[in-house]
Amino acid sequence: MQLAEPKRSRFDIHFSVFGIPVRIHPFFWVITILLGYASYGASLINIVLWTTAILISVLIHELGHAIVARRYGHPPHITLGPSGGLASFSAGHQKTKEKMVIAFAGPGTGFLFGGFLLAVVLLSQHSTAIPYLQTHLGNGPAIGGRLGQFTYILLFANIFWGLINLVPVLPLDGSAITRAFFESKYPMLRALQLTVKTSIVSSALLAILAMVL
Repeated sequence: MQLAEPKRSRFDIHFSVFGIPVRIHPFFWVITILLGYASYGASLINIVLWTTAILISVLIHELGHAIVARRYGHPPHITLGPSGGLASFSAGHQKTKEKMVIAFAGPGTGFLFGGFLLAVVLLSQHSTAIPYLQTHLGNGPAIGGRLGQFTYILLFANIFWGLINLVPVLPLDGSAITRAFFESKYPMLRALQLTVKTSIVSSALLAILAMVL
């Protein structure tokens, strides 16, 4: 969800996944830990579980973008920073379908991972809480303790955040899909204007929905 890569620092962590370079900026840890503290208080184990689950989830999301971009011939790299993750690549000329598929691949990969996680829970004959639905999936005993908490955070980050990411609000992936669609119908400037207007309307509808709920 980042708009631009953060500046490099000597505290960056570098590695690669499936041959794709990954850089983690120190502020990724700072913001993620602060969000964990806001959600779970000062419990060290809860913050560790939160930070680990968010790291895995953001990385899965950006790998979805990056792997599909590479499939289309655009060598990517991933940066995790203060506002989330960013899969960067030199796009060149892209067709509408290509832009849409790359944009959807991030949340789509998260949905696949979330579905896999739910399948594991069901096959283990357990059940797990579903974020924001006040219900459990599965007929067996609920996964309890730290494992249950870790599972809940992973489902929250990969499914709930994935759905939010598809809303056509700048700078979310849903807005990138919307812009690609408009660019296939209108000149670039007009497409950008329509994307911004769609983003404003969607933001207002989300705000109303949040107040109602």
